[in-house]
Amino acid sequence: MNLFFYIVLLTLDQTLGNRNCENASFKNSEIETLAINFTMPYQLGVDPNTNTLFFSYSLQNSEESFKIVYLDLNNQKRGEVTGISGGFAQTVDVKNHVVYLGGSDGIYQFNYETKSANRLNITKNSIWQMFFKDYLYYTISLKEEAYVYKDGVAAKVKQLENTRASLIAVDNNHNIYFANSSGLYVSDNDNSIKHIGDYIINGFTSDINGNIFFSTLDKIYSIISGTSVKQIIELNDIHGLAIDAKGNYIYSTYNTVKRLKLDVTNCS
Repeated sequence: MNLFFYIVLLTLDQTLGNRNCENASFKNSEIETLAINFTMPYQLGVDPNTNTLFFSYSLQNSEESFKIVYLDLNNQKRGEVTGISGGFAQTVDVKNHVVYLGGSDGIYQFNYETKSANRLNITKNSIWQMFFKDYLYYTISLKEEAYVYKDGVAAKVKQLENTRASLIAVDNNHNIYFANSSGLYVSDNDNSIKHIGDYIINGFTSDINGNIFFSTLDKIYSIISGTSVKQIIELNDIHGLAIDAKGNYIYSTYNTVKRLKLDVTNCS
């Protein structure tokens, strides 16, 4: 067995053992490399309707700083999204089959037929991160301001008007989770803000059931409810996170995008 693969499985065994996963099977576990030689792949997102992964990467010696790549997980076909300036962020409205992409001058919609992006009349600001839950939430680069696009109008998220937010996510109970340089916070339905922990978060994502997950440089966590957080997996050099329709973890390292396929059907 490859030494790296053995070390990863050993780490997973130890970590998942703390999740009452004594009956979990590693027989079919594997780490699959999806993309390589992309500098700093970040802001991962999966469209479960088409099983397509989107991620940004950093450009060197170019007028643009970032580009977005699409990768069909069914056939491994991939390419760069055209028509977007400084593509960096992505999120999916699963119900209405809309992929939103964030660029240096606003928000775009991805066109599957042309593999290009069409700019929407929402904002002219540079987008840092986006998250869709009933409405389109997004944050502005450098400003740490959170907005929501609702009923044709973009406005600051009311609950977060007086605080900083660089990353944002919303759960099934409409609790708003956000992160800044001070850690992870939640604004609940009472509009009160609670500090969850001093996590240095580099990405939020959700699975097809709307459960919220986040990543730090060396761990993946799930948010159980309110301020309750559970560590899922410990890995090295995590830069971004997404979850595919089957519940597999897709994560990026410095120059690679990988998928961790793990049988955790007996976990609790």
